[in-house]
Amino acid sequence: NGILYFMESGYFVPGTLRALQLSTGEEIWSSSYPEGRSFNAPTFADGNLYFQRGNHSSALSTAANS
Repeated sequence: NGILYFMESGYFVPGTLRALQLSTGEEIWSSSYPEGRSFNAPTFADGNLYFQRGNHSSALSTAANS
């Protein structure tokens, strides 16, 4: 779809999910999330963007309508 989705994050710092237009590099949108122990790479399927954020004892899977 010509869009790059990625998560900027670090260990126990807030993360930012971003979408960039590949042809121009322009940011289309971004969304910030509370700190977590890990953020997995987003996956795009059926018009939704899925990603996982984990802490010490739990993991949260999220779908973002893109």
